[in-house]
Amino acid sequence: MVTVFVDSALCSTSYELDDGISLETLVSKLKLLTGIEVEDMKLTLQSRLGGEGESIVYPTRDLGHDFAIRSVARIMVEDTNSDSLVNALKESIDNRSRQNASSFSLSEEQYSQKQNSVLQWKKQAKLGRFDPKYSSKRAIEDSLIDDRLKELEVGQRCCVTTGNKPNQLERRGWLRFIGKVPDISETDIWCGIEFDDAVGKNEGAVKGTTYFGPVAKNHGGFLKPLCVHTGSEFTPRASDDTSDEEV
Repeated sequence: MVTVFVDSALCSTSYELDDGISLETLVSKLKLLTGIEVEDMKLTLQSRLGGEGESIVYPTRDLGHDFAIRSVARIMVEDTNSDSLVNALKESIDNRSRQNASSFSLSEEQYSQKQNSVLQWKKQAKLGRFDPKYSSKRAIEDSLIDDRLKELEVGQRCCVTTGNKPNQLERRGWLRFIGKVPDISETDIWCGIEFDDAVGKNEGAVKGTTYFGPVAKNHGGFLKPLCVHTGSEFTPRASDDTSDEEV
């Protein structure tokens, strides 16, 4: 069994799935969990190694044998149907929350002392940051990240493997940035990569803030340090149409 975190407009929970589950079976289970119709689903799969995630609009794209749940840490499920019941409920909840917030609010200290709260439930169930195993795993991961950061320098050649797919080809490029990207995470360190090919998701900017470049369209990306490996051996790959007769 594999534990995966599932997030949608109306739910956020961990879910145990069979290691060999197919994409078709997965979306059927996600429908029961989230209430989103299969034909309206857009899935974003986040690798256990970090990275920006891979989006799948189902069923217009079928990963077939490339799909492996064991490499997925989190699944974000989006309802692409603006007129769906799920989106209507989400809008109703948001409106009610805004109305309540304008008339009533608790300080962090007051909320932490409230007995019938989500925070207390997480504490009792030992979920998230209250899970001792999660804390130890996080400490190990932080140690690995610290070791990797000691090896990384801006300007190095690098390759990136996110682990979203088995036997995925590495992406090569230049390491252009190391640091925090508040629009992605307030605490995590990210590596900005200028890819040799158009295999990225941006041009070196996030929500209007440029961290490196700008580079050519879809030649930029931000990834966790553990996804990045540096070395002079990661030279640009030859294009398929390269010929010895062409200079």
